[in-house]
This record gives sequence, structure tokens and C-alpha cells, in this order.
Amino acid sequence: MAVLFRSVAKETDKADSDVDLLVVSNMLMLEDLFRTLGPVEERLGRRINPTLYTTVEFDARRKSRNPFLTKVLTGKHHVLLGELNDHHGTEKSREVRSTPARRSGPGGDRWPVEIRCAMTDRGADEPPDAAEDLPHELCDELWGAECNALTKVEAFWLIYDDLPGYGWLMYGGHEYPHWSADVRDRFWSLLRDRLGSSDEALGRPVAYWLWCDWFEDGTRVDEAWREVTRRLTDRHITRAVLRASGPVPWELKVELYGRLIHDAESHPDIFASILRSAFDLYGQIDPLDAQGWLARLRLSPQPSEWGPLMKRLGAAA
Repeated sequence: MAVLFRSVAKETDKADSDVDLLVVSNMLMLEDLFRTLGPVEERLGRRINPTLYTTVEFDARRKSRNPFLTKVLTGKHHVLLGELNDHHGTEKSREVRSTPARRSGPGGDRWPVEIRCAMTDRGADEPPDAAEDLPHELCDELWGAECNALTKVEAFWLIYDDLPGYGWLMYGGHEYPHWSADVRDRFWSLLRDRLGSSDEALGRPVAYWLWCDWFEDGTRVDEAWREVTRRLTDRHITRAVLRASGPVPWELKVELYGRLIHDAESHPDIFASILRSAFDLYGQIDPLDAQGWLARLRLSPQPSEWGPLMKRLGAAA
């Protein structure tokens, strides 16, 4: 599905206005989208700002009344491809990303006993109204269980291992302000374990969650960034963090670039970070400084996004 929104959809755009585009796809990566839209930008003579969701992410954000998505869908918009109420592919996506494939028994035998008891108390004859309601109802039971915060945090990640996906993670930060420093430390340690997993089914939803719910939130991006980048020795974590870092304040990213610039294996990920910083809807970037960092990268072959990125940085500068 593809949806135009903001000034172009409202027909209030000017000749140099950006084109804001929402894309929902289970097949595209952000790099694919940039590659596809590059020639279109050339023909239009305008920048295109794409926002990309999978169907699961779109459904979850729509259901939770995400402020950005709600503003898009309730404002003037034009559906270019597909239909807003067409969820073709959603069930397949849920099956792949949300089915509890590793559960060892009813309620998850690895879950803490207090949590399993809370789940059991709701009764086997009270299933969720729909499959997409399961994370919401499990979350209510989890955070309402009679046990300490540390037990709940550990249970949150054990449940995630059985139900990996943004549909579960999106409920994970609500209690965060009430946790002690020790509980927060444990939360971030367990998050880093999943983020660094070689299993993309575990790692990618966590990276997406960081991007959308932590890095885009100006009140907690500093803490989140500090926690996921400290003692950064794992290649999987480095790659995931940089590729989700578009909305992170530029000065925080630059500090990490400085730590990694002498490691040529990190250069593609630094490039991906700068690319997202330039094109993300909430991307944070200093165009002139970014050009300086790009000049220090050794990339072979040169990425296809290099030209569109340099054009955008030159225009912004």
C-alpha cells in the first residue's frame, strides 16, 4: 500500500515541497525503497520522504492510535496503491513473526510461576477476541501480576522470545518510568541480548522498536542511546543500532562514528546511519558534517544510494 499525505495530498504544496509517502509492505527494505524512489525524485525534481511499515507494524500502530499514523489517516491523504482496509498478507506476516513457535507448554513453561498463574487465572474459556488482541491482553496480565518489577521485566523478554514482534514490544515501555535503576539495568541487558541475536526474527523487531518508540522520543532518546551503545563490542548490535539511528540527535551519533571510523567493517553501517539521518521523517543530521564523515568512508562498491544522499546533503547545506 502507498499513501500520499501532507501538503501534496492537501494540494497546498509548492514547486519545492517534499513529497511525503507512507508505504506498507512485507517485501521492501528501506534501502530498496530509496533505490526505487531515486529515479522518481529525479523526474519530479523533488525530494520524497518515505515512511515504511510492515503490515504488522501498520496494524499495531493503527490499533494503538499512534499519533503520527492517526494524523496521516485522519488528515487529507491519497491512496496511490492498495486500500487502507486491505490487510492482504497481514495474517501471513503474523504467522511468521508472532506465532509462539518456541513455547514449551501452555502459558510458557519458562515464564516465572507468578506470571503463569496470572495467565491461568483468566481462564482457558476466555480467549482473546482476536489474534491481534493477544499481546495487549498478555501485557495487561503481565504488568498487573502480583510480583516485583524485576520478575516482570524478565518475564517480558521471555514472552518476547515466544512472541517476537513489534506487536508485543510496543507495550514494553509503559512502566519504565517507575522502575528502579537496577530494574532498568536488567531491562537493557536483556534487550541487548535480543538485539545482538544472530536470529533476525528476534533482533529486527527490537531494532525497529528502538527506532520508533525510543529514538523518536526526545524525552528518552539520550538514555536509550547510552544504554544500547555502551560497551559496544557485538557486531550485530553495532549494525542494528546504526541502521535504526536516523532520529537520534546528530551529536550522539557522531560520538559513535568516531569510535568506529577506524574499523572499515563498520563503514557500511555508518553510511546506513547517515542515509537514514538524511531521509527519515524525523532524521537528525548536520549536512556539512555528514559530508565530512562520508568522505572518510571506504565503500566498495559505492552504494547506489550515494548519489541521492549527496544530492540531499548538498541541497540541505
